[in-house]
Amino acid sequence: MPTWRIYLGAMNEDRSWEVVDGFAETDFVRQWSAFLNHPGLRAACEEAGLEAVFLMHPRFAPHWRYFDVPDWVQRASYQDDVPELLASVRLAVTDYSSQAFEAAFVGAPTVYFQFDHDEFYAGGHSSQIGEYDHSRDGFGPVTRNADDAVESIVRMLQGDHPRYAEWTERIAGLYEYRDDRNSERVTRAIEQLDADR
Repeated sequence: MPTWRIYLGAMNEDRSWEVVDGFAETDFVRQWSAFLNHPGLRAACEEAGLEAVFLMHPRFAPHWRYFDVPDWVQRASYQDDVPELLASVRLAVTDYSSQAFEAAFVGAPTVYFQFDHDEFYAGGHSSQIGEYDHSRDGFGPVTRNADDAVESIVRMLQGDHPRYAEWTERIAGLYEYRDDRNSERVTRAIEQLDADR
């Protein structure tokens, strides 16, 4: 689930997102394509009995043609049922996307593929380094290249990463409620506020 990069595109008058000239040669496209085509990724998915799904950020979704997505990887977009997709995730891979929190809601850890960390946080993107640190506060390992990302995926799927227990404990304690009763709780809280007046 790669997130977008403000410095790789611009919004047109019709609010569509157009990528910069040379987008196909950017590190963003090259790195994600290398990751998707890494032989270890396919082997890890086959061994674990998992299907790999590449969920493109909406701003880049019209530009699939630039990415080398192998046939065995399913493509998904935000036109699909993303909540259903995330509900079935066993392990998420993203760079900086907050979708990692959605994956954590269903108990799935995340491998962060941050090959462009310095560039991403150099001021050219809307995100800035703040209180949240993926290495310290995230739900899985932070990696800087495709080889390390795939190795981390293998170790996380096998549960033998040295920090695996730390991340699963963090994920387990992240949300107080993991059910379908939020509307009921909110309604009850509002009714209680009204009753207290």
